[in-house]
Amino acid sequence: MANNPSWMRCALRLIESYRAENPGLPLTDVRASARIALLYMLFSLYGATTSEYGLPTAAAVYLQQHWAERQVTIHRLLSGLDEVESALDTIRRSQ
Repeated sequence: MANNPSWMRCALRLIESYRAENPGLPLTDVRASARIALLYMLFSLYGATTSEYGLPTAAAVYLQQHWAERQVTIHRLLSGLDEVESALDTIRRSQ
């Protein structure tokens, strides 16, 4: 999703759908979701290196792609965190 030019719109739709199915979810938790996702990606190193996993070549390539896409996501969230959080605020107003 991070490589899609409409990534934020896609993420917001996903969050809005989740919120609609879980209306009891505190709105503060919804707003914090971008920061929580960012923290998880910043501190989880899964996929950073494939050599210790002893994976077949195809699996190692897939994991390297996963890591590269994760870095794109981190960069986009860091670069646009204020915009993402403002967009998450619209969920609050629309419900």
